[in-house]
Amino acid sequence: DLYRLQKGKYYWKVNVTDDTLLNNESETREFYINGTLVIVTEVNATEITISSAIINWTTNILANSSVNYGQTESLGNIVSDVNLIVKHNISLTGLLENTLYYYNVTSCSSENVCATNGTFNFTTLALLNQAPVIELVEFANAGGVLGSVRDVSINFSATDLNGFTDLD
Repeated sequence: DLYRLQKGKYYWKVNVTDDTLLNNESETREFYINGTLVIVTEVNATEITISSAIINWTTNILANSSVNYGQTESLGNIVSDVNLIVKHNISLTGLLENTLYYYNVTSCSSENVCATNGTFNFTTLALLNQAPVIELVEFANAGGVLGSVRDVSINFSATDLNGFTDLD
């Protein structure tokens, strides 16, 4: 399991045997690990509202936090936190309601060893059960009196969030 290797120099070679038991071995090669690998797990979006969400994840070592997000898989908006932690959460704000967003997360250690996980997605909530917008157009005294009640005329328009004006 290469993820558990510590910083240092390592050697490897490939040994292959075919069905006829012929064997061949590569030359020995080396590679370096300059720092402990960052492993990103448990990525999720929580507390999703009409205009915000919190992106959470965990790293195996202390690392910074960065979320790259957007309305397409090309992403393009980045929110970061330079603090080195293992339980990460980044708030995304100013989002559009009822909109699909894509995101990935990146964390880098103090040794500048980085890991990115994703692309994931979430959808912001839609506005539901909102009262229609009422605009007072005219308030007028119609001039008549019926018994002790004055005749008054009120004209207004109402529009729901979808632009419908024929409301009951």
